[in-house]
Amino acid sequence: MTLDPIHVENIARLAHGIAGDADATDHDDLAERVWREWLPELRRDGRVVIEPVGDHERRRASIDDVALADRPFETVHGLDSGTINPTTFKNGLVVDVAHAAMASAPTDLALHRDRTIVATVHAGDSRVGFDSDWTRRDEGHTRQRVLHAPRVNRYAEGVVHALALYLAEGTHALDHADRVEDLLVLDGPIYPKELFTWQDRDPELGALAREAKPRAVVEKYVRLVERFVERDVPLAGFVKNPASRTAVRALARAGVEPPWPDDAVLFTRLLERTEGDGTRAGSGVGGPDGG
Repeated sequence: MTLDPIHVENIARLAHGIAGDADATDHDDLAERVWREWLPELRRDGRVVIEPVGDHERRRASIDDVALADRPFETVHGLDSGTINPTTFKNGLVVDVAHAAMASAPTDLALHRDRTIVATVHAGDSRVGFDSDWTRRDEGHTRQRVLHAPRVNRYAEGVVHALALYLAEGTHALDHADRVEDLLVLDGPIYPKELFTWQDRDPELGALAREAKPRAVVEKYVRLVERFVERDVPLAGFVKNPASRTAVRALARAGVEPPWPDDAVLFTRLLERTEGDGTRAGSGVGGPDGG
């Protein structure tokens, strides 16, 4: 279906009307109150769900200065994993395949050649089994296996996706941890967050999260963090598109009506630079803004 110019204009008018009715500064006072009173140690059901790793403060910095600053590390390693997305077959199998790789700056081609591949299978027929041991291919540079996912009545696609993705990533990271000298950046969180959400999403998923195979995947990340702590090497996770609602849900349970749909929008509001900061947004320099 195509849009003629008049349709585009009408859509723009609708969007303009919505934007005109919504003031981005409406919740400034609430955001600052949340920053001062709640975020230093936000709790849910008596359990701390978010807390600062250092002082509870915000700092301004020149974007140009940050971009042009000297590298703080001589070498940087990055690790990513991805899948082909779950596929359902006519015979009832649900399959997803993930592969993980590590790269470095300066470039190490031999390191980048190493891959970990995991195919996860969910079968409706309990009489068949697909688990396999780890095998090597590509002159030893590829390590791969098949994982038979625990059986579930629902969420089979999500289960095979998460188990394949995190098993490939966690295994590859552990196998190559000692190659990292200064810093490792994971493309994603430093723990298998999706597996942890199973506990709250559905009773069946909660029971699955306590089974041996998901727990073994989580253990790999625990061992990874322990390895880096022992070696005193920094490990970071970079989440490009966060969708967590942990903070806003905890605020709602505490009696605060959060206007933000998720945590990312809340922190964007708290950290974004605006014209009202006293310096041009995105270009000025300022001191600490304590909370």
